Amino acid sequence: QHISNLGPRKLVSLQDPENLTFGKTVESRNCSRLQEATTFYFAYKSRRLNKFLRHSDYRKKPENPNPNKGKLFFISQTGTSKTLAKRLHALLTSNDLLFDLVDPQTYEPEDLSKEALVLIVASSWEDGKPPEAAKFFMNWIDESANDFRVGSLLLSNCKFAVFGVGSKSYEKTFNMVAKDLSKKMRELGAGEVLPVVEGDVDGGELDVVFEDWSKRVVAILKSGGDRLENGIVNGEASIVGVESDPVYHEYDDDEEEEDVVESEMVDLEDIAGKGPSRRSVNVAETNGKVKDSKRDMVTPVIRASLEKQGYKIIGSHSGVKICRWTKSQLRGRGGCYKHSFYGIESHRCMEATPSLACANKCVFCWRHHTNPVGKSWQWKMDDPIEIVNTAIDLHAKMIKQMKGVPGEYSIFVLLDFFYFGTVSSAIDKQIPSNDGEEKEGGVTLERLNEGLTPRHCALSLVGEPIMYPEINTLVDELHRRRISTFLVTNAQFPDKIKLLKPVTQLYVSVDAATKDSLKAIDRPLFGDFWERFL
Repeated sequence: QHISNLGPRKLVSLQDPENLTFGKTVESRNCSRLQEATTFYFAYKSRRLNKFLRHSDYRKKPENPNPNKGKLFFISQTGTSKTLAKRLHALLTSNDLLFDLVDPQTYEPEDLSKEALVLIVASSWEDGKPPEAAKFFMNWIDESANDFRVGSLLLSNCKFAVFGVGSKSYEKTFNMVAKDLSKKMRELGAGEVLPVVEGDVDGGELDVVFEDWSKRVVAILKSGGDRLENGIVNGEASIVGVESDPVYHEYDDDEEEEDVVESEMVDLEDIAGKGPSRRSVNVAETNGKVKDSKRDMVTPVIRASLEKQGYKIIGSHSGVKICRWTKSQLRGRGGCYKHSFYGIESHRCMEATPSLACANKCVFCWRHHTNPVGKSWQWKMDDPIEIVNTAIDLHAKMIKQMKGVPGEYSIFVLLDFFYFGTVSSAIDKQIPSNDGEEKEGGVTLERLNEGLTPRHCALSLVGEPIMYPEINTLVDELHRRRISTFLVTNAQFPDKIKLLKPVTQLYVSVDAATKDSLKAIDRPLFGDFWERFL
């Protein structure tokens, strides 16, 4: 707008000698006006931005409004829970009970451990999930309850009650958020002063049920501290956490671990916020024998989850999976960087691991954190030769499943699909025939046969392969079969790296440049993770 108001402009021909001087004057004047307009425009925008920043609170970290008051949270999508929470807040205020009405998206979840009393009115949204505004709050509680390093006493000083708002028409997901909140907070040590009450928006009695629950809450609060401290509500014992400071079970104290044997590791699905017991005295030896009986690393829950993701489980702690680059080169679409760097053909590469466990819980892990975690080997141990044999057999079976898969679709395939709704006739022109001759791309018999005999093994599938006590024997067996090796490590086991026999390539993951960023990104179990990394 500023530029358009510079005034009338005259078009002249600079090719005419008579207009050359005049053209330079016009050009200089217009450039000057353009610079003035640009300066004014950016100065105006700068003032607007500064004014916005001064009056905006988007940079401010959510703060606890008043740590001395109780907190009344509303988890709401359409406003029903918020309305009910406001009604309860007015009732509490009229009874001289001080509470802050809190929207969870403006609250720092880390402050929950400082709260003494929390009331929550929670709605369930699509598929029993929390509303968008409360996702961070709910995820924090869920992750804390499922992280054994947090421990089960985090909210031990907190008493709480939850009222759920949902619709029974959703059946299995009815009031799922409220029930999950109650369960997770109890797992974190909080004391539930009233059982969860489930309100139904379609039942016609939501207001009556909520009013009754509100009166019970007020009665408990006004009855004095005895009923809360003793965990007795209406003559029934409620679940009240032990009064103590929050405890985080992070194994950061190496001096303590010198006199205590490493704990038995707990699978992520089975943790439920409880720290692992330190009573286990099982110690693995490098010859594959154990002093006491060990359990399998891969539980039925973990096995089902990994198999759903396409993994083939080997024994009790190993796995193999066909890589997408292997599929790509089988189809003639090109391979990964190993081909350019080392001449390794992707269709002859096998991706596997002898250890599904890891000492980190990286935020970027594409394995959905379904694998177990641990700081030392605490499980049964399979024979390394048997692992190699089974890995090659399972890999070959997955390669055979690629037989007949077409290559890149041509324009004729796409036209066939759009005009006739079928691609069969065009695909028939591209898949290999029975005699193994390739027609127009796809998996040829030659590449298929080559893929059945891997010449390279990428020990990088998931977990920390170097944790496996017999890693050297496994690598030797692969080399004996003229299979090159590529081993990935997060550098949390420097002593094992020193003991590792030469591999074709040792790949050290450098995920961050500083101690703080590495801790935030890799979420390591070791307290001295940075020193181990360096």
